[in-house]
Amino acid sequence: MFHLDDMSEDVRRKYGDITDAEYYEFWKGVGGVAYAKTKPFITSLWNKYRVSLVKHDVKDAEHVAWVMTAQAALDLAGAMYESAMKECETGYHLHRRLLDLVFRQFSLRTVSKDWMRAMMLLAPETEDFKLDSVEQRNIELGLEQLMAAWLDPELLYNSTSVAVEDYEEIFATKGFVKKVQREIAEVQAETLRELSNEQN
Repeated sequence: MFHLDDMSEDVRRKYGDITDAEYYEFWKGVGGVAYAKTKPFITSLWNKYRVSLVKHDVKDAEHVAWVMTAQAALDLAGAMYESAMKECETGYHLHRRLLDLVFRQFSLRTVSKDWMRAMMLLAPETEDFKLDSVEQRNIELGLEQLMAAWLDPELLYNSTSVAVEDYEEIFATKGFVKKVQREIAEVQAETLRELSNEQN
């Protein structure tokens, strides 16, 4: 997915004499910016789990809350992946088998299942963990806020724009850095326009 030789000539010329690994580092940088911007929502969700665990006298509540927060994040990422695949199926009329062949490596389903198994082994009390209605709603709100933050189109475009600035050395010239920044801003504006029209 991050192989420079697979790019069209028009796209490849934007980048300098870099390796696939350096290009991948740039895309990891986009994720790093997004993580920093949404970390408060993750910490808030962790605190909601922690408060509930403390209330139910669960041992090592702070650590168990992080394990549960990670599981929730993996489950949200899985739901977002499935939603994107369904959108590609219906919106672009692509076969699911083809989508899975190309994009399955981005699915966190297996990681999520393995994490859940580990959580059950290390903190078995989470399996029988019962929330009251207030705790349930509080955690649901935390999950909704995190999902909304991750799905915010401005997060994607702003994170990409910041990463372009942070990794400008991967581009062939300063001119290409500015060109890419303009393209990001144009696509962002168009996306926000479309979303606004859908809501009206």
